[in-house]
Amino acid sequence: MEMTLAEAIRAIERYRPIDDTYWGDAIITLFNFAKEAEMKKAEGKHEPHMVYQSLIETVSRVRMYGVQKHGFEGGWKTTTVMQHLDAARRHLDEMIEATRRSDTSRLFDAESGQLHMAHAVCDLMFEIERISMNQGSLSKEDVK
Repeated sequence: MEMTLAEAIRAIERYRPIDDTYWGDAIITLFNFAKEAEMKKAEGKHEPHMVYQSLIETVSRVRMYGVQKHGFEGGWKTTTVMQHLDAARRHLDEMIEATRRSDTSRLFDAESGQLHMAHAVCDLMFEIERISMNQGSLSKEDVK
């Protein structure tokens, strides 16, 4: 017997069958409703919870440092794509070297005091934003 969502919820709340339907059927019905709802919710949408708070915080600190240093938020737009990619590479190279030498003090940029990795991510973030602004999409199918 197929149940509605409301019937399944009532069956579970009462821990007994409804209309000769077993309690297990109610659980399966709820599971299927939840699975379908989750699939509809996630379909084609980004999920911000997938980005760790630590990434947001560290990149934000680098961003705040850059705004303070350069005087305005849009300064990154005056820098070329290659300049951002080169800067990201230099910061990653510093991280690689610090890791090879087991020198944790070199994980941090001497000027800003922030992680080299956060600087690299920030540089890459600028270029992701540039693509988004120019294309209106970050989907491979939509990029021309």
